[in-house]
Amino acid sequence: MTTRRRVLGGLAATLVAPLGCTRPARELPSLTGRILGHEAAARGHRVRDGASLRASKPPRSVDVAIVGGGVAGLSAAWRLARAGFEGSVVLLELRDTVGGTSRSAESASGLHPLGAHYITLPNPACLHVRALLGEMGVITGYLGDQPRYDEAALCFAPQERIFAGGTWSVVPIPTLPRHHAWQMTSVTSLRGWLGGPKGEILFTDDGGKTWERRDLPSGPDQRVKSIWFSQTGRGFAAVENRNFAKRRHTLYESHDNGKHWWPVLGGMKSVNRLFAFGPGQLWAVGTVPGYVPNDLVAILKPE
Repeated sequence: MTTRRRVLGGLAATLVAPLGCTRPARELPSLTGRILGHEAAARGHRVRDGASLRASKPPRSVDVAIVGGGVAGLSAAWRLARAGFEGSVVLLELRDTVGGTSRSAESASGLHPLGAHYITLPNPACLHVRALLGEMGVITGYLGDQPRYDEAALCFAPQERIFAGGTWSVVPIPTLPRHHAWQMTSVTSLRGWLGGPKGEILFTDDGGKTWERRDLPSGPDQRVKSIWFSQTGRGFAAVENRNFAKRRHTLYESHDNGKHWWPVLGGMKSVNRLFAFGPGQLWAVGTVPGYVPNDLVAILKPE
């Protein structure tokens, strides 16, 4: 009589037999380390295993009990406090510290996240997120409806190029009248700016599928020499002053991705290149004609 056990046993022998002629798998090196959050696992297992648990404090009644000190629990407590709730609130957490997946720790190597370590910049609809970031000092103020961020708290994306699958991708741009683009900068693979020889600025927020003109308020003979923007929308554009007899503006600033510009440098000073060295520092290198030495180096730090 054929039984289910015999069928399964024969199938297992068929699968295992060919493996006997193969070379044994290489033994993996042992790794040292520990499981993070082990203290919570041990306490949770006591509940799972039915261990006898004694209360460390006498019972008491509260109006609101928030179970879990992760992002959701902390947000609930924060909302209650902002709403002016005057009742008693207690927040219960299994671990030694609150935060859940947003917790961080510090070791000999420095600070490091234990879970989700960043959020995307909130859009205008994220009112509560913006309010929370303001209380934490991440949003330092507003210029119109655009928040200004403490750049030391931002995660800067690496400069990305349109290069995939071993080939370059051609992204068409609007034709500038009788000229081509001279300078470019980007903060992600989707958001970037191009500068032309007549003060033209082209902006894309979808990887070059569409472009928008955000020209500088400069004269028709001022070529864009360098552009720089941060992920927060703050940026600078340096233009050329070909006629030093005219003390014209040579550097413009924007706080809304180039929608509006205003001059911040003029006269005979001319900026040739803008360089960003990590969050919080922007270097401008240029010249001051008629002076020896005539090198101009400016280091900008956020307010």
